[in-house]
Amino acid sequence: MHIAGLSKSVAGRRIIDALTLDVVPGERLAFVGPPGSGKSTLLALIAGLLRPDAGSLSIGGFDMYYQPAQAKRRVGYVPQEAPGVAPLTADEYLRLLAEIYGLSEQQFVERAEALSWLRDDASPRRTRLLGAMLHLPSLLLIDEPRAWPTEDLEAVERAAAETVREGGATIIATRDGVVAQRLHARVVALGTLSAAAGGTP
Repeated sequence: MHIAGLSKSVAGRRIIDALTLDVVPGERLAFVGPPGSGKSTLLALIAGLLRPDAGSLSIGGFDMYYQPAQAKRRVGYVPQEAPGVAPLTADEYLRLLAEIYGLSEQQFVERAEALSWLRDDASPRRTRLLGAMLHLPSLLLIDEPRAWPTEDLEAVERAAAETVREGGATIIATRDGVVAQRLHARVVALGTLSAAAGGTP
């Protein structure tokens, strides 16, 4: 992933200010900062859910804003608040994602089996995490796993490790540096106006 001069304002306040950053395959990165520092906004920008005011962002060589379909196919995103998947069952939700990502039935079965350690239909977070990993993303984004139950946080650790092992990279956003340490992540500290770390750490 390559970010160059990324800026974003929310409600008239500059949240992300000219951020430039590279994340390479096999890397674990953590955006760490207090509430309001722009962590969730930054992940939403990387996931292609928000457009920046300025700057560029590319994933796997595809520009997120000019080649969004190709770029977004390389991203798996788990939001901070992982809502349930109702009215779909967990299996229906995962099959829908498989269809969206263009996985064949065989590919779906193989990936579901490979990720069976993560499956827990009673946990919306784990279902969302499984769905985010279903298509072998080159970039896995997880927003604020700090409040997840211990067993789910352990699943995040394993998900990050497996994404790296499969040649991808993982980015988390959290206010808790201990979570970043648990994931053995490189830390980018975001201040009150975010991206205060500037440049490529």
